[in-house]
Amino acid sequence: MTKQMLKGIRVESKEELERRIYLYFDEVNREPVVYRWLYKIDEISVVEATEAGAKGNEVCNS
Repeated sequence: MTKQMLKGIRVESKEELERRIYLYFDEVNREPVVYRWLYKIDEISVVEATEAGAKGNEVCNS
């Protein structure tokens, strides 16, 4: 979900917020974008994969 979607939204209740969020998901999912893997598995080392996994699992406190 993007900040752009939430930035201008004004709602009267939690239920309306939930409904608007699901409406947004429905709109985005109408034309899904297929992720294209850019790396060949032979080009990725175990160290790089481990470091990337550790970075991806960190919790952002900002």
